[in-house]
Amino acid sequence: MKTKIASLLFLLVSLTAVSQRPKEIGTKFDYDQRETDLKVVLVDNYNHFMSSAINVDASMQSVNKIIIRKFDQKNQLVETFTEEFPYKDVFTLHNYLGSFELQNEKLLILVDCYSNKTKKKEIFQITFDKKTNLFDKKVIAEYTFESITKSGTTYAMVSQNKNYIGIVYSKYANKKIAEENQCTLIDGRTGDLLWQKDVPFPLLSFTESVVLSDSGKFIFVRTTKETGSQNVLAIADGNTVESKD
Repeated sequence: MKTKIASLLFLLVSLTAVSQRPKEIGTKFDYDQRETDLKVVLVDNYNHFMSSAINVDASMQSVNKIIIRKFDQKNQLVETFTEEFPYKDVFTLHNYLGSFELQNEKLLILVDCYSNKTKKKEIFQITFDKKTNLFDKKVIAEYTFESITKSGTTYAMVSQNKNYIGIVYSKYANKKIAEENQCTLIDGRTGDLLWQKDVPFPLLSFTESVVLSDSGKFIFVRTTKETGSQNVLAIADGNTVESKD
């Protein structure tokens, strides 16, 4: 009994000693209150990074950029890297879609750029490599639209196992125009483009939400009102679209 009590006391003293170790607090650094999606990424035994974005479209005062800060083991800021969003002209608007880690080696950032002048929407993939501290930028999808008010909606998602990154561009739709979705699938380990597919739906059916499965399939949760209100699933991969009641 005494041995057990002594062991317990030793464990409590050890835990207390660990919890009382001084924390390593780094020096202060500049931070813009417009920064969004702040998160710690690309953590290893030597460094960690904090990523964020500023996405403000305001004519001549627009600020659209990615910010990545590098910290050492003692939480000291080592360096700050920035990359401007793709810029075409003063008519270009931007939509930051999110960022995703690629096997703890790279950070993939998705940005939607669209212009009422050109009536064109471009999805850019910007990749930051923590080994080289460099950004790589490329267009992975292009679409056209009728007007800025009918330019549709673009959003990004990741599968639960992090193996796939998905982009869905939903074109403008209403009760007289059927839904049409452009789906893009990216390998969540390499950042490579896997496939793109157009997924149309019949009139009077509406998407409530979309998720990406661990096998890389887009699952649309939908409501159809052709024969009363009914909930259905539409499961899309690179080849087929399967509907389930």
